[in-house]
Amino acid sequence: MGDVGDLIRQGLKDAGRLQASVCRASGISEKHLSQVLLGRCRLSVQIAVRLEMEVPTMSAEALLIAQVREEIADYVKGMSDEV
Repeated sequence: MGDVGDLIRQGLKDAGRLQASVCRASGISEKHLSQVLLGRCRLSVQIAVRLEMEVPTMSAEALLIAQVREEIADYVKGMSDEV
């Protein structure tokens, strides 16, 4: 499975929506969403819900679960690097 950014990009593509138009319609800063897509910023519950409201095929819950899975994998990898 891809990362959260990949899931959001795919969701936008599947819905035929542009990042800029979703940002305008949902009140999400384009800069902030770009940071999320690049993995430089965590996806907040508020942004996930706004994305879901604007792009109903995108699940806030699925995005947030994917993010937690990434964080767990990164943590476990960090632990194994220490050994």
